Amino acid sequence: MRVAEWNRWTALAAGAVIAAGVGLTGIGGTVLGVLLGVPLVLVLPGLALTGALWPRGRGVPERAALAIGLSLALAAVSALALNWLPGGVTPARSTVLLGMVTLVGACVAAARRPLEDPAARPRDPWRPPIRAHQAAMLVLALALVGAAVTLAVRGAEQATGPGFTQAWMLPRPNAVAVGLGNDQGAAQAYRVVLNDDGQTLQTWGDVRLAAGAHWSATASVPAGAGSEVTLRVYRRSDPERVYRQLHVTVTREGK
Repeated sequence: MRVAEWNRWTALAAGAVIAAGVGLTGIGGTVLGVLLGVPLVLVLPGLALTGALWPRGRGVPERAALAIGLSLALAAVSALALNWLPGGVTPARSTVLLGMVTLVGACVAAARRPLEDPAARPRDPWRPPIRAHQAAMLVLALALVGAAVTLAVRGAEQATGPGFTQAWMLPRPNAVAVGLGNDQGAAQAYRVVLNDDGQTLQTWGDVRLAAGAHWSATASVPAGAGSEVTLRVYRRSDPERVYRQLHVTVTREGK
């Protein structure tokens, strides 16, 4: 193998390790993380796998198409695979997986000697830039990406989680506006308490909401109260445990 080719795969492996390290540690901030992370997702894995699977010399258009197609396919498949494993999909786990694939692919590509010298082969001017099997692989990669996007959209639209209750509190002059939204999937009952430094300012003892319903109210804050008030929400099914807690600073008129 020529020294230049060995150096190329070594540089590719080193780039994958550096990109994965920056993504895991956060060194260099967001800008450097994006500059190194985008090639790690879109180019480097596919380029390494292209060299490992097809060691013979190919033109730039062919390698570019294969590299991008394989990278997109690997990103989609790795996300699906990590989603099935305990812990789910996280940026750190995705970075490690893509970095490992790139590193292994570059090592395999460096170890495989081309079966023939590409310069010795006559060039056929009528040969298409991408052969049939390469086009099929690119189509398969795009199909995998489309399937991954479809699954992600459907999963977001048809969430099967336990649901949640949204609580909010907005400051007003000498008052606060409070509210609840029930996204639990079933009717719920709540007790809402507005406090100031341990002193109860107002209590809503029986707030009943159907699934998807909302409730709001406005409470005045006396002039002698502190500048910060606390809203605590309790569910009737667990009346002793604070389910939601919010803090807000009240604005004073004339100050």
